[in-house]
Amino acid sequence: MESSSDSGVRPLVLLSGATGYIGGRLLKGLEKAGWPVRCLARHPEFLQQRVVPNTEVAKGDCLDQASLAGPPRE
Repeated sequence: MESSSDSGVRPLVLLSGATGYIGGRLLKGLEKAGWPVRCLARHPEFLQQRVVPNTEVAKGDCLDQASLAGPPRE
């Protein structure tokens, strides 16, 4: 079986806190480096305009288990 590092495909990074000080800078660094990113945000409308087109923004809250029940998607 081929691992993701052998195939050149990078795994998806799930990032919470992308609207904050550290998370926002981490997001830009990941995007610049070409990592595929899915951001978890309580208010995705505030983040959607600040990400590159291939970065996903999903609605969810780490403190609300019901919002994490399914795959994190908008």
